[in-house]
Amino acid sequence: MEPMIVATGQRLCRPSQFECKNGRCISKQLVCDGYDDCTDNSDEQDCHIGCRFGQCSQICNVKKNGTHTCACAEGYTLHSWSQKNQKSCFADGNLAYMILANDNHLRKLSPYKHGNSAGILTLTEEDAPKVLIESADVLYGENPQAFWTNRHQKTLVTMSVPTTDESGSNRSGRTARDANAGYIRTLIEGLKNPKGVAVDWVTKTVYYIDAGTSTISAVTTDGKKRVTLIGTGLGHPFDIVVDPASGQIFWTDNGGLINPRIEVARMNGSYRRDLVGGAMVWPTGLAIDYPARRLYWTDTKTKTIETVRLDGSDRNIVKKFGHDEEIPYKLDVFEDLLYVTTLHTNTIYRMSKFGGRQNNLVKITQYPLKLSDVVLVQEKKQDTSRHLLH
Repeated sequence: MEPMIVATGQRLCRPSQFECKNGRCISKQLVCDGYDDCTDNSDEQDCHIGCRFGQCSQICNVKKNGTHTCACAEGYTLHSWSQKNQKSCFADGNLAYMILANDNHLRKLSPYKHGNSAGILTLTEEDAPKVLIESADVLYGENPQAFWTNRHQKTLVTMSVPTTDESGSNRSGRTARDANAGYIRTLIEGLKNPKGVAVDWVTKTVYYIDAGTSTISAVTTDGKKRVTLIGTGLGHPFDIVVDPASGQIFWTDNGGLINPRIEVARMNGSYRRDLVGGAMVWPTGLAIDYPARRLYWTDTKTKTIETVRLDGSDRNIVKKFGHDEEIPYKLDVFEDLLYVTTLHTNTIYRMSKFGGRQNNLVKITQYPLKLSDVVLVQEKKQDTSRHLLH
């Protein structure tokens, strides 16, 4: 959070700050947040009635009188977590787990613990010289499947994820491997520069980017059907996510610094358009908060994490990393938290998805080799009952 400054006589507040009537300067993110940050309540006057980013964990329902109530999506429960009665929506069911793409290793660990206590399980072989994981995603289910792009062999591959007892309060990390765990199967060969990958859990389809041919394609999870969806007008596509509820795919394209943007299209590649453009340089990682219907992204050049609604409206800066701070790279979102990897330092952090006063980074773990992707896995994140709108 930006320091509070007292202005005397003339305006001294920075462009990113709000000047209180008493002369104090506070972050604009603190204006109309329900708290008297100015100490004279001037930051809570003339506020727009209705819903703003960060006021509700997931769903904000506006009443006829302009006030609002917060609610959770199906499969989530509202809980209070602070003295100020802030409420968050927590997923029902099993505990989540986190998949990290760490150079030539795919690792499974707990997002709730730190360091060695995270119960790290390496899914791929420890000695895998022909593997360099670029991007990964997971298809949840009784027998979860991981999909990732391999930069060394220019392939898209899949592997069963060993099942762990994440139910109830059991956090021991005991693992039971199924018969196919550890068996890597190639779905696509001959890629030029494989990048992002995303799984549609409703239609069992994998979407992937080949930056070498500037294409976005799709393949069924069994590898039997393959189609190129977008083959023109792409600059340098990087990451991709899918939203089965709206039947859309979203991707980052840094355009070689010429026209950096985030684009969106239907799952068959039609109705393609720009979703976000301007005030970005190198958009990299993407993640969707499915219950809240918001898209998050990182920009490694501006060192920011930002978010918009899935229709491109209500753009907000979640965190602007300082000159002495690390560079955000890939990210995922679950419940009220963002999970962010960093370039160069290869660290995984978690932080509030709303930024503002809760944007402190909490370190989970760090590795000597590159962290190229992070995926949070939990049954409600891929709940088919809420994703049948298209």
